Amino acid sequence: MHPTIWLENSKTDDATAACPICESVLPRKEFALIQKEPAIGLLKCKSCKAASVSRNPKPEVLDQYYAQYRYDGGQDNSQVTFQGASRFAQHLMKMLEKNITVGNSLRILDFGGGDGALAIALSKLFKNVEIVITVVDYERVSSDQELPHNVSIRHIRELEKATDLNDIVLASAVMEHMPKPGKVFKDLVDRTKVGGCIYVRTPFIGPQMKLLHCIDKLLGSSLSTKRGFGFPAHMHDMGPAFWIQVGDSLGLPVKTIISQPSIPQLQLSTRFLRALASYAFKLPAYIEVRLGHKIPWWGFSGGWEAVLLKQ
Repeated sequence: MHPTIWLENSKTDDATAACPICESVLPRKEFALIQKEPAIGLLKCKSCKAASVSRNPKPEVLDQYYAQYRYDGGQDNSQVTFQGASRFAQHLMKMLEKNITVGNSLRILDFGGGDGALAIALSKLFKNVEIVITVVDYERVSSDQELPHNVSIRHIRELEKATDLNDIVLASAVMEHMPKPGKVFKDLVDRTKVGGCIYVRTPFIGPQMKLLHCIDKLLGSSLSTKRGFGFPAHMHDMGPAFWIQVGDSLGLPVKTIISQPSIPQLQLSTRFLRALASYAFKLPAYIEVRLGHKIPWWGFSGGWEAVLLKQ
Protein backbone atom coordinates (compact mmCIF):
# COMPACT_ATOMS: atom_id res chain seq x y z
CA MET A 1 0.00 0.00 0.00
CA HIS A 2 1.16 3.55 -0.64
CA PRO A 3 1.24 5.75 2.46
CA THR A 4 -0.27 9.21 2.09
CA ILE A 5 1.95 12.19 2.93
CA TRP A 6 0.95 15.83 3.03
CA LEU A 7 2.81 18.26 0.80
CA GLU A 8 3.35 21.98 1.06
CA ASN A 9 2.51 24.18 -1.95
CA SER A 10 6.23 24.58 -2.67
CA LYS A 11 6.43 20.83 -3.31
CA THR A 12 3.62 20.78 -5.85
CA ASP A 13 3.07 22.24 -9.30
CA ASP A 14 0.39 24.83 -9.97
CA ALA A 15 -2.92 23.40 -11.05
CA THR A 16 -3.80 23.41 -14.75
CA ALA A 17 -7.24 23.93 -16.23
CA ALA A 18 -6.93 21.01 -18.67
CA CYS A 19 -7.43 17.39 -17.64
CA PRO A 20 -3.96 15.80 -17.32
CA ILE A 21 -5.27 12.60 -18.90
CA CYS A 22 -7.40 13.57 -21.93
CA GLU A 23 -6.44 17.27 -22.03
CA SER A 24 -10.08 18.38 -22.10
CA VAL A 25 -10.58 21.98 -21.04
CA LEU A 26 -14.12 21.40 -19.81
CA PRO A 27 -14.51 22.54 -16.18
CA ARG A 28 -13.65 19.78 -13.72
CA LYS A 29 -15.67 19.37 -10.54
CA GLU A 30 -14.10 18.76 -7.14
CA PHE A 31 -15.86 15.98 -5.23
CA ALA A 32 -13.37 15.05 -2.54
CA LEU A 33 -10.53 16.52 -0.53
CA ILE A 34 -7.12 14.84 -0.44
CA GLN A 35 -5.52 17.20 2.06
CA LYS A 36 -6.67 20.38 3.79
CA GLU A 37 -3.67 22.67 4.26
CA PRO A 38 -2.82 23.45 1.56
CA ALA A 39 -6.00 22.24 -0.11
CA ILE A 40 -5.60 19.55 -2.74
CA GLY A 41 -8.79 18.10 -4.16
CA LEU A 42 -9.85 15.29 -6.43
CA LEU A 43 -11.30 16.67 -9.69
CA LYS A 44 -13.63 14.73 -12.01
CA CYS A 45 -13.25 15.22 -15.77
CA LYS A 46 -16.55 15.48 -17.67
CA SER A 47 -14.95 14.19 -20.85
CA CYS A 48 -12.91 11.08 -19.97
CA LYS A 49 -14.68 10.41 -16.62
CA ALA A 50 -11.42 9.98 -14.70
CA ALA A 51 -10.47 11.95 -11.60
CA SER A 52 -7.13 13.60 -10.90
CA VAL A 53 -5.60 15.57 -8.06
CA SER A 54 -5.74 19.35 -8.38
CA ARG A 55 -1.98 19.74 -7.82
CA ASN A 56 0.74 17.30 -8.88
CA PRO A 57 3.84 16.67 -6.76
CA LYS A 58 7.02 18.02 -8.31
CA PRO A 59 9.32 15.47 -9.99
CA GLU A 60 12.01 15.75 -7.34
CA VAL A 61 9.42 15.11 -4.62
CA LEU A 62 8.33 11.92 -6.37
CA ASP A 63 11.94 10.80 -6.77
CA GLN A 64 12.48 11.19 -3.03
CA TYR A 65 9.22 9.43 -2.23
CA TYR A 66 10.00 6.35 -4.33
CA ALA A 67 13.58 6.19 -3.08
CA GLN A 68 12.12 5.40 0.35
CA TYR A 69 9.32 3.11 -0.84
CA ARG A 70 9.33 -0.57 0.08
CA TYR A 71 7.73 -3.14 -2.19
CA ASP A 72 5.48 -5.89 -0.82
CA GLY A 73 5.67 -8.91 -3.06
CA GLY A 74 4.35 -11.36 -0.48
CA GLN A 75 5.64 -14.90 -0.75
CA ASP A 76 7.26 -14.15 -4.10
CA ASN A 77 9.39 -11.39 -2.55
CA SER A 78 9.04 -9.60 -5.89
CA GLN A 79 9.47 -5.92 -6.62
CA VAL A 80 5.82 -5.26 -7.45
CA THR A 81 2.91 -4.14 -5.27
CA PHE A 82 1.04 -7.43 -5.62
CA GLN A 83 1.12 -10.59 -3.53
CA GLY A 84 1.53 -13.77 -5.53
CA ALA A 85 2.86 -13.36 -9.07
CA SER A 86 1.70 -16.84 -10.06
CA ARG A 87 -1.82 -16.02 -8.83
CA PHE A 88 -1.79 -12.90 -10.95
CA ALA A 89 -0.54 -14.82 -14.00
CA GLN A 90 -3.30 -17.45 -13.78
CA HIS A 91 -5.91 -14.70 -13.51
CA LEU A 92 -4.46 -12.78 -16.44
CA MET A 93 -4.18 -15.90 -18.60
CA LYS A 94 -7.91 -16.53 -18.26
CA MET A 95 -8.61 -13.06 -19.62
CA LEU A 96 -6.09 -13.24 -22.47
CA GLU A 97 -6.33 -16.78 -23.80
CA LYS A 98 -9.57 -16.19 -25.71
CA ASN A 99 -8.53 -12.81 -27.03
CA ILE A 100 -5.02 -13.25 -28.34
CA THR A 101 -3.46 -15.40 -31.05
CA VAL A 102 -0.19 -17.04 -30.07
CA GLY A 103 2.28 -18.16 -32.72
CA ASN A 104 5.81 -19.48 -32.34
CA SER A 105 6.97 -16.36 -30.52
CA LEU A 106 5.55 -13.80 -28.15
CA ARG A 107 6.70 -10.38 -27.01
CA ILE A 108 5.62 -9.00 -23.61
CA LEU A 109 6.16 -5.41 -22.48
CA ASP A 110 5.89 -4.99 -18.71
CA PHE A 111 5.64 -1.27 -18.02
CA GLY A 112 6.49 -0.30 -14.45
CA GLY A 113 7.10 -3.97 -13.77
CA GLY A 114 9.85 -3.73 -11.15
CA ASP A 115 11.89 -6.90 -11.56
CA GLY A 116 9.43 -8.33 -14.10
CA ALA A 117 7.91 -10.86 -11.70
CA LEU A 118 4.41 -10.62 -13.20
CA ALA A 119 5.58 -10.96 -16.81
CA ILE A 120 7.88 -13.86 -15.92
CA ALA A 121 5.05 -15.68 -14.12
CA LEU A 122 2.79 -15.17 -17.15
CA SER A 123 5.47 -16.42 -19.57
CA LYS A 124 5.68 -19.71 -17.68
CA LEU A 125 2.12 -20.51 -18.75
CA PHE A 126 3.02 -20.49 -22.46
CA LYS A 127 4.54 -23.75 -23.64
CA ASN A 128 6.71 -24.23 -26.75
CA VAL A 129 6.71 -20.49 -27.43
CA GLU A 130 9.79 -18.29 -27.63
CA ILE A 131 9.09 -15.32 -25.34
CA VAL A 132 10.90 -12.01 -25.13
CA ILE A 133 10.09 -9.82 -22.13
CA THR A 134 10.94 -6.13 -21.92
CA VAL A 135 10.60 -4.59 -18.47
CA VAL A 136 10.46 -0.81 -18.24
CA ASP A 137 11.13 0.56 -14.78
CA TYR A 138 13.43 3.38 -13.70
CA GLU A 139 14.11 1.69 -10.37
CA ARG A 140 15.06 -1.83 -9.29
CA VAL A 141 15.79 -3.14 -12.75
CA SER A 142 17.79 -6.21 -11.70
CA SER A 143 16.32 -9.67 -11.23
CA ASP A 144 17.75 -12.88 -9.84
CA GLN A 145 14.82 -15.07 -10.90
CA GLU A 146 15.54 -18.24 -12.85
CA LEU A 147 13.99 -18.04 -16.30
CA PRO A 148 12.51 -20.89 -18.33
CA HIS A 149 14.69 -21.94 -21.27
CA ASN A 150 12.26 -20.36 -23.77
CA VAL A 151 12.21 -16.94 -22.08
CA SER A 152 14.62 -14.02 -22.39
CA ILE A 153 14.33 -10.72 -20.57
CA ARG A 154 15.82 -7.25 -20.76
CA HIS A 155 15.45 -4.34 -18.36
CA ILE A 156 15.38 -0.72 -19.50
CA ARG A 157 14.67 2.51 -17.69
CA GLU A 158 12.88 4.51 -20.39
CA LEU A 159 9.85 3.58 -22.47
CA GLU A 160 11.34 5.40 -25.48
CA LYS A 161 13.98 2.68 -25.72
CA ALA A 162 11.31 -0.02 -26.15
CA THR A 163 10.96 0.21 -29.93
CA ASP A 164 9.51 -3.23 -30.75
CA LEU A 165 5.85 -4.07 -31.17
CA ASN A 166 4.44 -6.39 -28.51
CA ASP A 167 1.72 -9.02 -28.31
CA ILE A 168 0.97 -8.29 -24.66
CA VAL A 169 1.48 -5.05 -22.75
CA LEU A 170 1.14 -4.99 -18.97
CA ALA A 171 0.54 -1.78 -17.03
CA SER A 172 -0.44 -3.08 -13.62
CA ALA A 173 -0.79 -0.47 -10.86
CA VAL A 174 1.31 2.10 -12.69
CA MET A 175 -0.87 4.55 -14.67
CA GLU A 176 -2.05 6.27 -11.48
CA HIS A 177 1.57 7.23 -10.75
CA MET A 178 2.11 9.11 -14.02
CA PRO A 179 1.65 12.93 -13.97
CA LYS A 180 0.24 12.69 -17.52
CA PRO A 181 -0.97 9.12 -17.99
CA GLY A 182 -2.82 9.88 -21.22
CA LYS A 183 0.42 10.41 -23.12
CA VAL A 184 2.00 7.34 -21.52
CA PHE A 185 -0.99 5.19 -22.47
CA LYS A 186 -0.77 6.40 -26.07
CA ASP A 187 2.90 5.38 -26.11
CA LEU A 188 1.96 1.92 -24.84
CA VAL A 189 -0.70 1.54 -27.54
CA ASP A 190 1.91 2.53 -30.15
CA ARG A 191 4.08 -0.35 -28.91
CA THR A 192 1.30 -2.93 -29.22
CA LYS A 193 0.76 -5.05 -32.32
CA VAL A 194 -2.60 -4.92 -34.09
CA GLY A 195 -4.52 -7.75 -32.49
CA GLY A 196 -2.40 -7.50 -29.35
CA CYS A 197 -3.75 -6.93 -25.83
CA ILE A 198 -3.07 -4.29 -23.19
CA TYR A 199 -3.80 -5.08 -19.55
CA VAL A 200 -4.28 -2.24 -17.06
CA ARG A 201 -5.01 -2.21 -13.33
CA THR A 202 -5.72 1.06 -11.52
CA PRO A 203 -7.18 2.30 -8.21
CA PHE A 204 -10.88 3.12 -8.15
CA ILE A 205 -11.63 4.69 -4.78
CA GLY A 206 -13.22 7.94 -5.94
CA PRO A 207 -16.71 6.85 -4.82
CA GLN A 208 -15.42 6.08 -1.32
CA MET A 209 -13.67 9.44 -1.18
CA LYS A 210 -16.86 11.18 -2.35
CA LEU A 211 -18.94 9.44 0.31
CA LEU A 212 -16.49 10.31 3.06
CA HIS A 213 -16.34 13.90 1.81
CA CYS A 214 -20.15 14.16 2.14
CA ILE A 215 -19.98 12.72 5.66
CA ASP A 216 -17.30 15.27 6.55
CA LYS A 217 -19.54 18.10 5.40
CA LEU A 218 -22.46 16.82 7.48
CA LEU A 219 -20.53 15.99 10.64
CA GLY A 220 -17.62 18.40 10.42
CA SER A 221 -15.21 15.46 10.51
CA SER A 222 -12.07 14.74 8.45
CA LEU A 223 -12.64 11.15 7.37
CA SER A 224 -11.82 11.78 3.71
CA THR A 225 -8.33 13.09 4.37
CA LYS A 226 -7.62 10.50 7.07
CA ARG A 227 -8.79 7.66 4.81
CA GLY A 228 -5.97 8.48 2.40
CA PHE A 229 -5.89 8.49 -1.36
CA GLY A 230 -2.29 7.33 -1.59
CA PHE A 231 -1.05 10.80 -2.57
CA PRO A 232 1.55 11.72 -3.80
CA ALA A 233 2.09 8.27 -5.34
CA HIS A 234 -1.50 8.14 -6.59
CA MET A 235 -2.53 11.11 -8.69
CA HIS A 236 -5.44 9.66 -10.66
CA ASP A 237 -8.52 7.53 -10.11
CA MET A 238 -9.62 5.56 -13.18
CA GLY A 239 -12.64 3.31 -12.89
CA PRO A 240 -15.19 1.64 -15.20
CA ALA A 241 -16.55 4.84 -16.75
CA PHE A 242 -13.02 5.74 -17.85
CA TRP A 243 -11.79 2.36 -19.12
CA ILE A 244 -14.96 1.41 -20.99
CA GLN A 245 -14.57 4.46 -23.26
CA VAL A 246 -10.81 5.07 -23.14
CA GLY A 247 -10.35 4.51 -26.88
CA ASP A 248 -12.84 7.23 -27.75
CA SER A 249 -11.70 9.60 -24.98
CA LEU A 250 -8.05 9.52 -26.03
CA GLY A 251 -8.61 8.95 -29.75
CA LEU A 252 -6.80 5.59 -29.76
CA PRO A 253 -7.34 2.44 -31.89
CA VAL A 254 -8.27 0.20 -28.97
CA LYS A 255 -11.43 -1.62 -27.96
CA THR A 256 -12.20 -2.47 -24.34
CA ILE A 257 -13.01 -6.18 -24.27
CA ILE A 258 -12.90 -6.76 -20.52
CA SER A 259 -13.67 -4.26 -17.77
CA GLN A 260 -14.23 -5.45 -14.21
CA PRO A 261 -13.22 -5.03 -10.55
CA SER A 262 -9.52 -5.80 -10.23
CA ILE A 263 -8.10 -8.96 -8.73
CA PRO A 264 -7.48 -8.38 -5.00
CA GLN A 265 -3.89 -7.40 -4.33
CA LEU A 266 -3.63 -9.28 -1.02
CA GLN A 267 -3.69 -13.05 -0.53
CA LEU A 268 -6.08 -14.77 1.85
CA SER A 269 -3.20 -16.94 3.05
CA THR A 270 -1.10 -13.98 4.24
CA ARG A 271 -3.55 -11.23 5.24
CA PHE A 272 -6.83 -13.02 5.65
CA LEU A 273 -9.11 -10.31 7.06
CA ARG A 274 -7.97 -7.51 4.73
CA ALA A 275 -8.04 -9.80 1.71
CA LEU A 276 -11.52 -11.09 2.65
CA ALA A 277 -12.78 -7.50 2.95
CA SER A 278 -11.35 -6.74 -0.49
CA TYR A 279 -13.17 -9.69 -2.05
CA ALA A 280 -16.40 -8.72 -0.30
CA PHE A 281 -16.32 -5.10 -1.49
CA LYS A 282 -15.57 -6.14 -5.07
CA LEU A 283 -18.26 -8.81 -5.30
CA PRO A 284 -21.35 -6.59 -5.91
CA ALA A 285 -19.68 -4.76 -8.81
CA TYR A 286 -18.36 -8.04 -10.21
CA ILE A 287 -21.89 -9.47 -10.23
CA GLU A 288 -23.22 -6.33 -11.94
CA VAL A 289 -20.58 -6.62 -14.65
CA ARG A 290 -21.51 -10.25 -15.24
CA LEU A 291 -25.12 -9.14 -15.60
CA GLY A 292 -24.09 -6.75 -18.37
CA HIS A 293 -23.77 -3.45 -16.49
CA LYS A 294 -20.69 -1.82 -17.99
CA ILE A 295 -20.69 0.91 -15.36
CA PRO A 296 -21.91 -0.72 -12.13
CA TRP A 297 -23.98 1.16 -9.61
CA TRP A 298 -21.80 -0.27 -6.83
CA GLY A 299 -18.70 1.90 -6.85
CA PHE A 300 -16.83 0.63 -3.80
CA SER A 301 -14.62 -2.01 -5.39
CA GLY A 302 -11.37 -0.19 -4.61
CA GLY A 303 -9.68 -1.05 -7.91
CA TRP A 304 -10.43 -1.72 -11.56
CA GLU A 305 -8.84 -3.68 -14.38
CA ALA A 306 -9.35 -3.81 -18.12
CA VAL A 307 -8.08 -5.64 -21.18
CA LEU A 308 -7.96 -3.65 -24.40
CA LEU A 309 -7.55 -4.97 -27.92
CA LYS A 310 -5.38 -3.01 -30.36
CA GLN A 311 -7.26 -2.52 -33.62
